[in-house]
Amino acid sequence: MTKLGIDKSRIKLKWPNDVLGDINGIPKKISGILSESEQYTINGLPSVVAFVGIGINFDSKPTEDFCSIPDINNGKTIDRGEFLVEFFDNLNYYLHENEMHRALITTDKGQSEIVKEIQDVWMHSGQVVDVDSPELGTFKAKIAGLSKTGYLKVQTDTDTYEVN
Repeated sequence: MTKLGIDKSRIKLKWPNDVLGDINGIPKKISGILSESEQYTINGLPSVVAFVGIGINFDSKPTEDFCSIPDINNGKTIDRGEFLVEFFDNLNYYLHENEMHRALITTDKGQSEIVKEIQDVWMHSGQVVDVDSPELGTFKAKIAGLSKTGYLKVQTDTDTYEVN
């Protein structure tokens, strides 16, 4: 959000749906994103309808786990209306006006580029986690990244898996 003056280097993504703000080296949740999509056929063409909800802590007091926009913005608050205008301007640009980015979304190469962009600002690579999968059972694995479809890739000593 460059027009609003937020330092993007203080923002990190926590897979799959949290946005964290860096407060003196401690990541705290500043936003959460919920999304759901359904596939349809519309006029004979495959289509996806996505529903997205975003919660943003604009001015709540910081706690052990949460922070707000002023906490990562040198105490400066942001007008919600200005934020929404910039958010939707950016969304419109990436989905409709930017031919290169729109082409990226629809190709395997492009999807890989988007995954790389996400991984550049997330906090999980190399983290050891407990995996509990109905198909694979329970085991420890190291986070290796994201698949191009957004599933978590994890590695054991012998295999790499995509898990939801």
